[in-house]
Amino acid sequence: MTRDRRLQLIALVVMLGAMGVSGVLAVQLAASAGRYKLTYTDRAQDDDPPAVALGIAMGAFRGMFVNFLWIRANELKEAGRFH
Repeated sequence: MTRDRRLQLIALVVMLGAMGVSGVLAVQLAASAGRYKLTYTDRAQDDDPPAVALGIAMGAFRGMFVNFLWIRANELKEAGRFH
């Protein structure tokens, strides 16, 4: 058995192991999401905080707003203005 063939077999075994672990974790994650009712919604409920309604209303611009906040936070940190 050549060195290349041995490396391919080792990579195959690692890949299959990772896929098996991934399957088990995906099932557990889906079960816990159902148990704790963690679902995505595009509608605000009456008892939700205003931040939830704002996040839903922003829609696709939410990512750009988060990037703006992240850049601002980094600039303030570099200026030494953080708590």
